[in-house]
Amino acid sequence: RYRKYVQTILEGAADAIIVLDEENRIVMWNKGAEELYGWKAEEVVGKPVTVIVPNDPRAQREIEQISEEVQRKGFIRNWQTERITRDGRRVLINLTRTAIFDREGKYIGSSVIARDITEQKRLEQQLIQSEKLSAVGQLAAGIAHEIGSPLTAVASLSQLLLEMSEDDFFRERLALIRKEVDRISRTVRELVDFSRPVTNKVERLDVNQIVREAVRIVRYDRRLKHREIHVDLTDGLPSVEVAFDQMLQVLVNLLLNAADAIEEREDGEVWVKTEARGDRVVISVRDNGVGIPPENLRKIFDPFFTTKKAGKGTGLGLWVCYNIVENFSGHIEVESEPGRGAEFRIVLPASVAEQQTGAAA
Repeated sequence: RYRKYVQTILEGAADAIIVLDEENRIVMWNKGAEELYGWKAEEVVGKPVTVIVPNDPRAQREIEQISEEVQRKGFIRNWQTERITRDGRRVLINLTRTAIFDREGKYIGSSVIARDITEQKRLEQQLIQSEKLSAVGQLAAGIAHEIGSPLTAVASLSQLLLEMSEDDFFRERLALIRKEVDRISRTVRELVDFSRPVTNKVERLDVNQIVREAVRIVRYDRRLKHREIHVDLTDGLPSVEVAFDQMLQVLVNLLLNAADAIEEREDGEVWVKTEARGDRVVISVRDNGVGIPPENLRKIFDPFFTTKKAGKGTGLGLWVCYNIVENFSGHIEVESEPGRGAEFRIVLPASVAEQQTGAAA
């Protein structure tokens, strides 16, 4: 009876529970593991645990490190790492692994309890980013005002001197001053735009309509004029509740960022796609450009962070995009591999009215 109780608890547990032998082969795989990783027990029992480990040197070394630590110490707790699902997705898990010894104290295997924390981590990062945006937003308007007033004076005086001077050397230097003042002014305007309360009309819209308009606009940009923009729009998508102009701003910004990324590649291309993901609508913008280094991925939505050449970017574009999408209860995902491009995905909730209609059906 006791054995039956234990078996029922293991099988009914919400967490993934796996038992490994001394050579890290899977000998037990519960329903929670099936739900997390996608494999049925009969498909993985007898196989090495590396079947769910990313196929890269760092992850393989980590498995060896975990095994050594468990045998030496007897357990590891709250170890955060990545694992691979049957369909190739990477999931972030919180891992507890405990050694199993026989009566003579010989190591005969271990038990593994894993919990998917992918969504939890995403929400934590979103909260951290929201707090950053809130803090900077409170300062933005005041800073913009303080910078804006003297800039206006500098711009006016430099323009006056430019008109009065006939010396080519001074005219060239004055023109440079005007150019740099204009660049600072653009930054100030973006700060003001960010700090201003959202007044755009929110309505139920078809994302495909917004995508078509954004692509139509950027086709006139010199960087994309002779480039291929592949558009793959899914028909019949649920509508979303957003402000047209603001979502258009987000998409144009992402498309122009993609244009910058492929500028130095002869075979540079951009792909735009829309699709449904459960009760969400996803708009993805992908390029095959230079990509984003891993160490920069966590910083790209920070204000004033930019990897563009001096004078080409203020570091506010993605920051503003993030804020706009978040205002509509969505989020932005990004994946990139240096040298192979980047993909940004805007994830928005379907219109509440359509969700209710779907539920009623």
